[in-house]
Amino acid sequence: MERSDEMDELKHLAPTLHGLKRTDPFTVPDGFFERFPHQVQAAIVERQRSSAPAWTWWMRAAIALPVVALAVTGLWMLRTQQPDATAQPVAVTPLTDRELDALDDAEVLAAFDLSRTNELTDEDLGAVDLQLNEDELLAYLENEDITDLIVELE
Repeated sequence: MERSDEMDELKHLAPTLHGLKRTDPFTVPDGFFERFPHQVQAAIVERQRSSAPAWTWWMRAAIALPVVALAVTGLWMLRTQQPDATAQPVAVTPLTDRELDALDDAEVLAAFDLSRTNELTDEDLGAVDLQLNEDELLAYLENEDITDLIVELE
């Protein structure tokens, strides 16, 4: 009696589910496991025959040729580059203090910026206006060695 009540309730709540046939869904046709590996292998062989090879030799060569050409060109350029034979080392002798003092400001700036040698004026150099009060001057003199200044003034 309980079974018929459940069936009536199922028919009322889910008529589509109630209408399905009652069979085992986990059954396989007879001989399925014997035939299946052969069918899969046959399908693979058929697919390989029907499709053309994806990478033929000329496609591989079309990719490899530019790569090889770049490598050969790079190696050739590295081997053929020679150092500049016209470049000679230049000996630089430092200037003495007297030679530095003899230079005026325009000559010093011209040595650093050769492109503006003809354009330099006194306005470009500017003037230094140093205004120190007594405390600042005394602090400077206390912290600095002024023996060179005294020798220079003598």
